[in-house]
Amino acid sequence: MGTRPIVVHLGLALAMSGAIACVSGTDAENANDAENVGSVDQALVLNLNPNADTWVQRTSSGFVDYGKSCELRVNDIHTSSIPALALLKFPVPLSTVCSTLSSATLRLLADQGFGMPVSTHWVSGPWVPGGSGYSPNACSTCNVASTNAVPFAMPGFGPIVSTAVVDHGCAWYKWDVTAIAKRWCTSGANNGILLTGERNVEIASFHSMEAPAGTRPILEINY
Repeated sequence: MGTRPIVVHLGLALAMSGAIACVSGTDAENANDAENVGSVDQALVLNLNPNADTWVQRTSSGFVDYGKSCELRVNDIHTSSIPALALLKFPVPLSTVCSTLSSATLRLLADQGFGMPVSTHWVSGPWVPGGSGYSPNACSTCNVASTNAVPFAMPGFGPIVSTAVVDHGCAWYKWDVTAIAKRWCTSGANNGILLTGERNVEIASFHSMEAPAGTRPILEINY
């Protein structure tokens, strides 16, 4: 009988004290049942929702963001006249997971997709999402929208780490971001994950942390 992971599902804050809580499944996929409780030497899984996210456009006057939107939007940053990028940050307890980190997976629920390759990148500096972009009447299971951009200080970012083709809405997609998480561990700085579109096929958009529960981004950490 092999070891089975202990799944700890976390939202905007991490709370670990005493016995580890075990939860069945994740918002994205069916995971292990609550019976998968074992000793502390078994693999552990953290399922984290973001504590910050936004999508950003580069305009003729500089970068603007939609920090309170239910949407995270990307388009082709190589050909678009107004490139769109998305940023996410998760409350990863580096001191807890880094010594035994084995994998990290980003999961997003798509709102729109037309065959766009969407890529992940590590982020080289801090960023703070703006307070605009909230559209309370356009934030349902498969419908997101953004309004009222504000100026944004765009951080730098590195090369592509992983890519997934987003070809339809109302579906979950995942990216292997283990290399990004390991970079957080070696540097001691978690500046999050950046998403870009890599081909000229309209846009791809995903549900953000402002979207309804069960549709929000997830970072799965195995350690």
